[in-house]
Amino acid sequence: MRKNIILLSGLFIIIIIVSVVFFFTEFNNILSVKPPIEKITPVPTKSIDCKIGGCSGQICSDGEDVITTCEYKEEYGCYNNAICELQKDGKCGWTQTKELLECLQKAK
Repeated sequence: MRKNIILLSGLFIIIIIVSVVFFFTEFNNILSVKPPIEKITPVPTKSIDCKIGGCSGQICSDGEDVITTCEYKEEYGCYNNAICELQKDGKCGWTQTKELLECLQKAK
């Protein structure tokens, strides 16, 4: 009977040790999970020449000789000092500087 108790005690201790090792291994796996890497969209590298067009110089595009109606709106004057260039989305457009945005807001 005493032998059975000693064997059961030893078996119980082995079960506890295996359980603790398993728990810490799984816990460590949970902690070591790395967050997903954020995808970064590269800026297009193709050569596009952006051009200013339109009757009042209000259009920024990669098109040749963009034609518009000849009307004038006060905000068109804001584009006189604005930057027409390739944007992050790969298309030509006006770079939204603080100065341009303020000018457009005042012109409304």
